[in-house]
Amino acid sequence: ACVNVLRGAKYKDIEKIYDRLYKWEVSIVINNSEENTETPQSKISKSDIVHCHVTLNGGTPDGKTKLKYSATYPDGSTTTGQWSKEWKAGTEGLTSFWYDIPEYGSTGTFTVKVYNAADGKLLGKASVELTN
Repeated sequence: ACVNVLRGAKYKDIEKIYDRLYKWEVSIVINNSEENTETPQSKISKSDIVHCHVTLNGGTPDGKTKLKYSATYPDGSTTTGQWSKEWKAGTEGLTSFWYDIPEYGSTGTFTVKVYNAADGKLLGKASVELTN
């Protein structure tokens, strides 16, 4: 591609242009359905399983990367994880969270962040309110 020729020639600002063109991003849909990958919810009962449907977008043509995630519960506690497979643009995945004992779980904002595992860059985040 032309951008690679310009990178080889060390064209002014080409790295900024390259990063903008091939930036990895994720879209995240949070809901209480394992099957519904398109409809986000703004509130979910703390007794339900919170499903985070993730789609990777961008990157270089035929590029692949690994993703990791962190989730922050309303009480400030966090959990982290990583998908074992490499992702390419258009790849979809799921991660799910729940309280082991919902009666003792906090209500409030639950946030999921997805990162590029290679460099730790934040690719996207989404939140939902956990209710009684």
